[in-house]
Amino acid sequence: MGMIWRMATPSAEDWQKKDGTPYKWLDYVHKVSSIILARHGDADRIICVNDPYDAAYSTKDNERDLRVQGKAHVPNTYMKLGDPFPSAREFKTLLCSISNKGRLQKLICSYLTDLTQNVDAEIVYSVGSHCTNLSTLQPMQNYSFDQSEADTILFSAYAVLRESGYSGPVIIDTADTDAYVAAAAISQQLPGGEEAQQKLLRCGDSLDPEEEVVEELFEFTRHVIYGDKKSITMAEARAAKWKRMKNKSFIRLPPDADSLRQHCLRANFLAYLVHHPSLKHHPSPLGHGWELVGGRCRPVRHTRPALPTHLPAPGPAEESEEDDENEEDEEEGDDDVQRRRGDSSESDDLESSEAECSDSD
Repeated sequence: MGMIWRMATPSAEDWQKKDGTPYKWLDYVHKVSSIILARHGDADRIICVNDPYDAAYSTKDNERDLRVQGKAHVPNTYMKLGDPFPSAREFKTLLCSISNKGRLQKLICSYLTDLTQNVDAEIVYSVGSHCTNLSTLQPMQNYSFDQSEADTILFSAYAVLRESGYSGPVIIDTADTDAYVAAAAISQQLPGGEEAQQKLLRCGDSLDPEEEVVEELFEFTRHVIYGDKKSITMAEARAAKWKRMKNKSFIRLPPDADSLRQHCLRANFLAYLVHHPSLKHHPSPLGHGWELVGGRCRPVRHTRPALPTHLPAPGPAEESEEDDENEEDEEEGDDDVQRRRGDSSESDDLESSEAECSDSD
């Protein structure tokens, strides 16, 4: 529904109403419902899927927090149909608040409930684990999913439709549809051919990937993304890339093994959710490339320090070389002492001869 919210943002023409009255929240939710019905005029059932905002944490925490950055204060807005609609900037700002989004979901749900009596299509309203058939006002448990994102709920709802025996066309209307279509196309046209596809084939099969799967993803990164088929580790790939670079830049280097492992864990987790759309309850992302920091779900960027905490102990060969060097240093030191002693004796002889000469004079 987030896509519809943005599409319904009033244009300059919307603000200039023919009756001269100000643009209100009623006008906005009416536009939202009009867009939904216009885009799916021939549908027997329309399922409106919303992002749930009541979860303790979500993999979207980082993305949502980035939207709020730079905004000093996001006021709580209690929408009423008769209240004036905020400006475009104010509307964008209020959507940075999870509480405001939740209130907007309820406002639209209430309006659609009244509207269902005048439309032929059955309208289902889904917000995470709460799903209601607005046409009958009955809960729909089979479309209730304890998941944190509307993206995955869409495909879970699709799986329920197919499992129920429905074989008609299903239109998935979302801003991310192009991304899923592109992903399907890329899987067939990926650079590297069969090798690349084989490397990605098992990603998402299980929640905890086997070490062999992680190594295949590492190899995919080296061979396909960075075109390095000689290096056998990420460290070697980084060193080889650094040597070839004319303009040295850390940004263009392949990732190190530690940070890439966390990235692969996140990719595997998301692929697992897509591979298992029938899951009613999604597993926690914590421990799969994310961690809880201050109550928010954050990606784990690395688990090891940037520099080693200690240097490794020298091996036997290195110790013998050090002993030889120490012996050489000692011999050189003895020679220096002997030379200094020789120099001092020569100076003493010179002084005594000079004294004798002075006495004879």
